Amino acid sequence: GISYTSVVLIYRTDVFGDKGPKTWADFWDVEKFPGRRALSGSQATETLSVAALAKGLPIDKVYPVDIDGALQSVDKVKGHIDAWWTSGAQAMQLVKDGEVDMASIW
Repeated sequence: GISYTSVVLIYRTDVFGDKGPKTWADFWDVEKFPGRRALSGSQATETLSVAALAKGLPIDKVYPVDIDGALQSVDKVKGHIDAWWTSGAQAMQLVKDGEVDMASIW
């Protein structure tokens, strides 16, 4: 559960204003929310957890993670991931420097 409770979605307000992505399903919705994205590349549990939520699973059904289902969810967005970060500091720096418009971060 720590992967869900400590990983949040951030986005650039200069890109989206107050109408940015609010849920992981929004993050996955590349048509409604176009832009550059970043996800954790070093913590599979984090990415798989948010991928399960992006599929629409209710929070009480995420764990144990359905690995196959979560990987299918990742497959839908991975072509739109511009960076796979390896530290929380890197995730924040990617957003701060304008290299991505939204990211997962802890």
